[in-house]
Amino acid sequence: MKKITLTAIANELTNKGFDATVTTVNKNGTNKDAINIRRSENLGVVFYPEITESSTLDDVVNHLINEYNTAPTPTVDVLSDPSYILNNVYVGLEGSFDANYIKRPSELYHGLYEYMYVKVNINGDSGTVKVNEQLLDFAGWGIDEEFWNVAYENTRKNALVQNLADVVGFPMPVDMWVISNTDRLKGAGVITCKDVMNDVCKQLNTEKVIIIPSSIHECIAVPYTNPDDVTAICGMITEVNATELDPTEILADHPFMYEVA
Repeated sequence: MKKITLTAIANELTNKGFDATVTTVNKNGTNKDAINIRRSENLGVVFYPEITESSTLDDVVNHLINEYNTAPTPTVDVLSDPSYILNNVYVGLEGSFDANYIKRPSELYHGLYEYMYVKVNINGDSGTVKVNEQLLDFAGWGIDEEFWNVAYENTRKNALVQNLADVVGFPMPVDMWVISNTDRLKGAGVITCKDVMNDVCKQLNTEKVIIIPSSIHECIAVPYTNPDDVTAICGMITEVNATELDPTEILADHPFMYEVA
């Protein structure tokens, strides 16, 4: 059977009247080829087609058309409202600097990079749009430290910190706290908020914690006691990243430290 390529899929969609192209999407430092079907000049829907040995071109194309017709449409008109952006911009964390949006190295966590995103509503569910210079220009904002501070403050207000034992419903061998946001979406950025992390240290009755990067959506803090803890945690992170996480969800392959200033 002839191999089905993304180019063939895009061409067939174009023949059926859709504005479809092959694109490469960078998700947390991982490049993934995809099909982009545009709804308008500034809005498209990205798909990662599942192609098996038994798939036919018609099957794949018809499936994408059905997914496109039922895909939610984000409320993007709010992104032209400066007040909305100011109230809904947050800080996220990633492990790669290769990006076409506003991003900078984290001062607290070497090897991680901070970016800003705006939370939008997608048919009642939360979605995000990463902040780039074009978005800020469109909304009439300039990028400066004050804008970053607004994003940090919104992130702090939206923080959700919970004892892991309460989350899972049974005692843990050591005291562990989950750090995320109320949406549990890109919540790892909460660890950039010093007030939140100082409170976590207080809850754990310590001046220094080990931060386990569970994913780009959450982290786990445990008290630091000795270097052997770090070695053991490194092995655990490597195993979880390799077996349980999509590459685009991985934040880092090693733990970080936070110490009360």
